[in-house]
Amino acid sequence: MKGKEILDLVDMEDADSSLSGLLGQRMFAIRKKVSLPPTFLLSSSVFRELVEGKEIPAGNHIPWELELDIARKFDGLESPVVRILPSPSYEYSIPPISLVNSKPSLVLGIDSLFRSFFEREEADKREQIGVRDFSVAAIVQELLDAKCSGHLTQSERKTRFTAVHGLPMQTFGADTYVLDFEGKMTSHSEREQKKKWVLGEKDVEEVEIEKDSWDTDKLTEKQASRLASLGRKILELFGESVTVEWYLVRNTFYVASLYPTKIGLAGS
Repeated sequence: MKGKEILDLVDMEDADSSLSGLLGQRMFAIRKKVSLPPTFLLSSSVFRELVEGKEIPAGNHIPWELELDIARKFDGLESPVVRILPSPSYEYSIPPISLVNSKPSLVLGIDSLFRSFFEREEADKREQIGVRDFSVAAIVQELLDAKCSGHLTQSERKTRFTAVHGLPMQTFGADTYVLDFEGKMTSHSEREQKKKWVLGEKDVEEVEIEKDSWDTDKLTEKQASRLASLGRKILELFGESVTVEWYLVRNTFYVASLYPTKIGLAGS
């Protein structure tokens, strides 16, 4: 799985020039401090190397030789669903792409992502705002089967986060928590959530929430305090307000993505 083509953000010892994209750099910066889902990065410079000398037709179709080159690098992905998180080298909010973990769909998703950034229209937009040195990374991340998940916004004064049962495929019906900088709960509102998104054998599925798991799948006060502590730790690392997508899996909090609050979490 390792090699110059695909970078494992969790196991990388040092960041190098291949680590393109602000999100990729931020994820790399926190990986020793907090838990990350299995996360791999393919940079635009390496993508160009893979396609160099090959005639790429228009549309989302690439030569089968290139498809094999990329697909082999992701043989180790285990989750039935993966996400592609676009990571440009300047602040730009783009929703993540979730797709079934099959080699054809993964390769086409990566190819489509890179193409979208290098189209003339996108290049003109960057020129207008003065972005000339540009790179982008495709962050491929396994989707974890979370007990609960949500979005957290951390500022210098407080922690605010939402929590839903299962995966964060929806934001309505979420519980809301607010804690002060000392980790003390100042506000907590609950909403009834009748369904949740979970990982199935081949895709994500929406299922009914069993009454017996209504309370057990919610965050405890101690877990809420731990999550707030995680937000403060990330704030210390970056020195600015951040928005985080988080998952709780077997009592471990994972950070799936993070952005400056002024940009907001893509897809939230």
